[in-house]
Amino acid sequence: MKYVLEYKPPYLIRDLRVNCPQVLPEDYLRELFPHHELEERAVAIYVNSLLEPLTHEIVGMGTLNASMVNVQKICRTAVLTGTHGVILIHNHPSNNTRESVADRKITEALRKALELFDCRLLDSLIYTRDEVISLRERGLL
Repeated sequence: MKYVLEYKPPYLIRDLRVNCPQVLPEDYLRELFPHHELEERAVAIYVNSLLEPLTHEIVGMGTLNASMVNVQKICRTAVLTGTHGVILIHNHPSNNTRESVADRKITEALRKALELFDCRLLDSLIYTRDEVISLRERGLL
């Protein structure tokens, strides 16, 4: 049995380099988080070695204040797409800019899991109504 998987980015920004992921274009973030204020959502962006987006996918959905992130799904997609790095983004509908204990735990678990596949977690971002917070900049990655 042969499986053929083709990943096409649902929203690819040409010439976008994500070496500074916290300044992703606002329209791109709105595309990823259409119901920003209603539910927490986690999205993984997969990039090549030039830091160009290959694809992205929803990797967790939640309620107003919690989201479950599927680490296995992220690792599977990273391997199948030949991804160099992953950027994890989740929103805080509450507009709280502080990372939770759960945010720190999932970031560390994902970092360790991706390393097994020679892939890097480039950043874990929190998207609020007013700003994008980088856990890497906060020294948590």
